[in-house]
Amino acid sequence: MDKVAILFNPSSGRGLSLKKKECIKENLKKNSLSFKWFDSESENHLMQLAREKAESFQVIMIVGGDTSFQIVASEIYKTPYNPALCMIPTGSANDIAKSLDSCSSKSILASLKEGKTHRMDICLLDIKGRSEKIYFVGSLSLGLGVTINQFISEYWKRHPVQAKLGKGFQVMAGFLGGRDSFKKNKIPLKIRLSGENFETEVAFSIIIFSNVPCYAGGLRVCPDTSPFDGKINCSIVSSTSLLQTTKLAYLVLRGKHVKRKEIQFFRSKDFTVKSHEPMSVQYDGKVISGIKEFKVSALSSAIKILG
Repeated sequence: MDKVAILFNPSSGRGLSLKKKECIKENLKKNSLSFKWFDSESENHLMQLAREKAESFQVIMIVGGDTSFQIVASEIYKTPYNPALCMIPTGSANDIAKSLDSCSSKSILASLKEGKTHRMDICLLDIKGRSEKIYFVGSLSLGLGVTINQFISEYWKRHPVQAKLGKGFQVMAGFLGGRDSFKKNKIPLKIRLSGENFETEVAFSIIIFSNVPCYAGGLRVCPDTSPFDGKINCSIVSSTSLLQTTKLAYLVLRGKHVKRKEIQFFRSKDFTVKSHEPMSVQYDGKVISGIKEFKVSALSSAIKILG
């Protein structure tokens, strides 16, 4: 069996991944890493590569963003094979990489040399009325997590140059997306939420179901979240205006938000969400709409990761 397969997504980071390709390859070669490199041509091709290379490689390294890692991890989980996964992040948010804190070339090479691996949780999204089982690694959100990202996606299409000009423009686009969401009354939303030993009705601006601590480019909304404990953390934010939401985001950046009355935290092996109105959810960069009921569950120690 070969040792390392590298699955590369050239479209990650709105195409910035492609600019880093040769630098990453040269850096790995300089450190005498023996590997085989595979460029993905589409999402379906990346899924195919994940299934194929899981059979013949001990380690699969993903060079891409959160969505790339989620796709590869999900496909490998469905196979009978058990390669170790690792990641060099080239996406826009890179929340999974920031949460694992073992995704630099240096740490990957050290782990390869030592043969260090451990098991990581992933999550299952089960939508009522749909047979497909959907897996995610990072987080799933409702409310602002969906509406802001939908706004940003359309904004980048109208302003493609700004999309490549750095984090400042990403923050600006996010602020405009929040303003649009409140102005057009896309939020607050109402749901019935249940988990282990509780059930409640909540009105919210954003709900985040987390398997990793980082969200939206590194925000530690629920800093105690761990992908190694067999639990999902749920953060419910009940802000009612753009100003209040902006203030809370600032407090999250400073780590001073956990005792605010506008934020509630729950922890459970699984959660069920019900709504009278169709809702949209976003998980690891993907959006699904038209949902009235779903369940998220933690799959403990589902995949093997390097480190």
